Amino acid sequence: MIKKSALYGLCLMTMFIWLWLQVRQKPQTEFFSYMPIIAPASEQIMFEIVASGFVPPLTVITNAGDERLLVGEQRGVVHVLSADWVRQEEPFLDIRALVGNGFGQGILGLAFDPDYEQNRYVYVHYVDQKGVSRIVRFVTIEEPWQVDMSSAMDVLSIPHLDSVGSHYGGPLRFGPNDGYLYIAVGDGGFLVEGNRAQDLSLLWGKVLRLDVSGAEPYEIPIDNPYVGVDGARPEIWSLGLRNPWSMSFDGESGDLYIGDVGEEFFDEINYQEGSSEGGDNYGWRCYQGDEPYDLDKCEPDEIYRAPVYSFAHRAACNEVLVVGPVYEGVLYPERKGRLLFAEMCTGKFYWLIETVGGWLSRETGQLSIAPTVMGSDVRGEVYVGGVLSEHLYLFRR
Repeated sequence: MIKKSALYGLCLMTMFIWLWLQVRQKPQTEFFSYMPIIAPASEQIMFEIVASGFVPPLTVITNAGDERLLVGEQRGVVHVLSADWVRQEEPFLDIRALVGNGFGQGILGLAFDPDYEQNRYVYVHYVDQKGVSRIVRFVTIEEPWQVDMSSAMDVLSIPHLDSVGSHYGGPLRFGPNDGYLYIAVGDGGFLVEGNRAQDLSLLWGKVLRLDVSGAEPYEIPIDNPYVGVDGARPEIWSLGLRNPWSMSFDGESGDLYIGDVGEEFFDEINYQEGSSEGGDNYGWRCYQGDEPYDLDKCEPDEIYRAPVYSFAHRAACNEVLVVGPVYEGVLYPERKGRLLFAEMCTGKFYWLIETVGGWLSRETGQLSIAPTVMGSDVRGEVYVGGVLSEHLYLFRR
């Protein structure tokens, strides 16, 4: 009898091979509602390999406010790179013995506390071998710079009914305006029926907002939208998401962008203003993109917020959209404040642009690695990693 873990690994390998074939074919993407504009040659992003030898797929690229860069592999290892991209001999974190190896499991998110220089706290989201999402706080030590495993404190655990592995979401971000921890959680998996993303008694299919600066493991911010609402989980900040694989804040405005991987038809980018009081409902599984999907058990008077950007899947290429950072670097000063995003299947990169008439995309480069994650260094320059490459790439002019 084939073990489940072996079956999952076979499925994952099959997916990677399929993605590689799709990238080699370089299919043209079909967009829903929004037409891409190809940037002039002078504005095209160039890519430079700055480090190699990683085990893909990569799921974390971030920094702690200094020149070092953190690069995380989904299998459970996070590496440290110096300012000149030399890898530290000892990993920052190695939890391969703890993480699951099912599809979508492993390390999915990492975020440094806003007061990291004082408390040395780092938060990690990983999916364990039982298919449970775990948000864990660690304390770091300096020589070598790495996590002290004995310092682990469980912040939050979310069991998923579909232990085969799928819609875990993953990213962790601290809000630039409020210092709270935001956690993107998937709807629980494709093998479980029900409209869980619309159910306020469940954490699945939501963005959560926690105050981790006070009592342990966390407190509920008093202005969370469902505090005091009968039957609702007070951790919930927004709802109606399927598999929010990527999420980014604008460091200046506090605006939030969420990349949600869709079902058969659309992937989408959802948006929330920095001034929002929460409670936004992004529609899943009542809606997918701008179109109705399954209106059973959906409230007729509920206000569903449409995505600012969505595109249609092709029959030969079921896209995965990856939201990157809001650009804050110096190489592309004219693009400062714009969101970067990419398509895993085609390897194409885009700027998301807000105009008077709405939102549009501008195609700005292509890299055949099936991108899975983008992140920034302390200067705001952008790096990318993927499924089909051992390399870490830097965006260059």
